[in-house]
Amino acid sequence: MTSLSRQLARWVAALRYEDLPPAVVDRAKGVTLHSLASVLLGSRTPGGRQAVKLITEEEAGVRSGATIMVDGATVTKGGAAFANAEMAMAGGKWDTFRMLTHPGTSILPGAVVAAETAGVSGKDFITGGPPSPPPRSSGSPRTR
Repeated sequence: MTSLSRQLARWVAALRYEDLPPAVVDRAKGVTLHSLASVLLGSRTPGGRQAVKLITEEEAGVRSGATIMVDGATVTKGGAAFANAEMAMAGGKWDTFRMLTHPGTSILPGAVVAAETAGVSGKDFITGGPPSPPPRSSGSPRTR
């Protein structure tokens, strides 16, 4: 019997933008825009500027990686995700969009870096990337 986590993973891997209800797309866009607003506001705060300064000084000379939002510097993927997350936190966490959590401060900075470096479209950003082919069913990982 296939585990629940494996079923969920297959469903997510096959998810297409066209499969999403309009309300889900609207929520995803709203949360993303709220997160970007938090980053913009946070970029003007002492904490946001300090995070950008730390990463740009530590990672000076990086030629390929990802972009620190607002600043535009290219740093490592981890450095960009960190600086962007810190700016979102410093910006007041305006990403709730009537929710109890703050995905914009932890999930979205990494997702934006992944989308940037993979060169995916906005639709693929919302679904987590282009659909992958379903995994081969060759038994569980322990029996391979």
